Parts: sequence; C-alpha cells; structure tokens
Amino acid sequence: MTGPQTKYARSGGVHIAYQVIGEGPFDLVLIPGWVSHVELLWEEPTIARFFRRLASFSRLIVFDKRGTGMSDPVPLTQLPTATVLFTDIVGSSERAAALGDRRWRDFLENYYAVARRQLDRFRGREIDTAEDGLFATFDGPARAVRCASAITDAAWQLGLGVRAGAGNPLTLPSPPPGERTR
Repeated sequence: MTGPQTKYARSGGVHIAYQVIGEGPFDLVLIPGWVSHVELLWEEPTIARFFRRLASFSRLIVFDKRGTGMSDPVPLTQLPTATVLFTDIVGSSERAAALGDRRWRDFLENYYAVARRQLDRFRGREIDTAEDGLFATFDGPARAVRCASAITDAAWQLGLGVRAGAGNPLTLPSPPPGERTR
C-alpha cells in the first residue's frame, strides 16, 4: 500500500520527513524506534493496518528522526560518540547440549554475573542479552574495548572463550535484509 504524501519540516538546519494520516479530533505523534523510514513502513501490511487504525480516531503524525529514513543525515559534528559492545560465547551450542538446560542456565548466569561486574567497572550500560550474547553501550570506544578485554579475561577463568566486538553504531555494517540481529 502507498502511504500518504511525505512532507518535510526544518529543524536546526536539517529536514525532518513526516506524514500526517487521518482527520481525528486530536493529534497523535508516533515516535519511531531507532531506525525508521516513513515511506517503507507502509509496505509492511501489519504496520500499515496499525497506522490506519490509529488514524481512525486521531490525526496521526509519523516521522523519521534526524539521520534516518527520508530525513536529512545528521551533520558529522552532531554525531554521538556512543560505542556498542557485543559479546558471544564461543561454542555455546555444543556446551549447552553437553550440560543440559538447567546446568546451562546456571552456567550462563555465572557468566552474565562476571560480565555485568565488568560493565559496572567500565561504566557500560547493558541493553540486552539473547541466549549467550550480551549487548551494551558505552560513552566512548576506550571503555568498551577495555571492558571487552576484561570480560574475555574473566570468562577465560570460567573456562569460556568469548568473542567481542565494539564499534560506533554508525560505522557497523548493516546485516543483510531479513537477517535477525541481536
């Protein structure tokens, strides 16, 4: 389905893409997630249906944040210095199968306790865990790299190999379309 016409508002020298849907008695502003694209969102039937439902009782305003979708890129001088850290246990599937569910869960909890101590030490912020992976953010690359090193060293003491990667979200490669990320 084709969505409504995309319009642009100016904000601090940057054009922000937005769309207005519906004619309800009040405005409802939908704040997008980390990544959005106002025109491509309409190609997903579930999202299009959701938007139409919201627009049935409101004037729905959907927009792309600065630097995403149809909005202008953010000037380099305004880019954040945040750094993300990913960790992953080497051979986790084989170890989980060998230990069984309960022992594997206990093992993971020990690993996460060790990793979280290092996150606290280096002022990282845990964002999520998924199976054997850990995702965290830092205020800069030095803390993230030092934390990654400390986590791998501490995990080694538990008999674990850990892979770690750190980088600025704006420089990390995008996964192929349809590939799940964690």
